[in-house]
Amino acid sequence: MFKDMFGGVAVGPKEIHLPIAGRYIDLFIRALYPDRPPVRHNIIQTKETIELLLRYDCIVPAQRFLYLQCKWLERSELYDALVLASRLDHLPSACRIIPLGYKWYRDQPGEGLPLCPNSGKRPWSVEDAARLQPGWVWALTMASNTCQKRLSEDMEQAKEETRRPAYWRNVLGEFMANLAQ
Repeated sequence: MFKDMFGGVAVGPKEIHLPIAGRYIDLFIRALYPDRPPVRHNIIQTKETIELLLRYDCIVPAQRFLYLQCKWLERSELYDALVLASRLDHLPSACRIIPLGYKWYRDQPGEGLPLCPNSGKRPWSVEDAARLQPGWVWALTMASNTCQKRLSEDMEQAKEETRRPAYWRNVLGEFMANLAQ
């Protein structure tokens, strides 16, 4: 397979050419073999590795790779990671990503998009929502609405609550309950 990755001009859909061969082969092998210790990567490297794995029909290793990378996500990477989890239809990764939603609300709102589609600070556009499976968008919107209704009437206290991990664990619980319907 690696010979196909590096040989001449691409002649088929499964043949690719890697500009930084060593790094990609290492990522590819780490994803294929779970006993190799995970290495932290940013969301761009994670996306590239998942694209490579999907090109070779390695769906389970792609899911495992995303799951392992979720523990290191920065606040600006949460939405993109959720898009990858949705694309891979991998609920365990979503279960790691959604509870990290508080990171986006810490201090000033972060780069990227929040995990609440209807966030008052930066709501999702139609294009943003279209990047996720429709069922996931619905479940997350409903979870967000349910948890928002439980927040304090005091706006300052409500802001504080969205910055707490416990609030986001509740969002995850509602998300999973909605998906199960």
